[in-house]
Amino acid sequence: MKLKIDCNKAAYICDKSQYKEASFWEKIRLSLHNIYCNFCKKHSLRNKKLTKVLKNFKLKSINSSEKEAIRNLIEKEIIK
Repeated sequence: MKLKIDCNKAAYICDKSQYKEASFWEKIRLSLHNIYCNFCKKHSLRNKKLTKVLKNFKLKSINSSEKEAIRNLIEKEIIK
């Protein structure tokens, strides 16, 4: 088995790990990659923080009229 992976594969494994779909060996390979790749290490840390924050919130979908109102507000603020 090849232990060294590229950054694209590391990002893929990081995402799989976030949803608890990564295998033990994939997690090992990601950990080894993160030892020498600071960019991927930072990505993994941000990904973990984001997952932790999102688990604490009750997310709901908004309807199309609410989306349109938000879109108009953003456009209005940008034009200011």
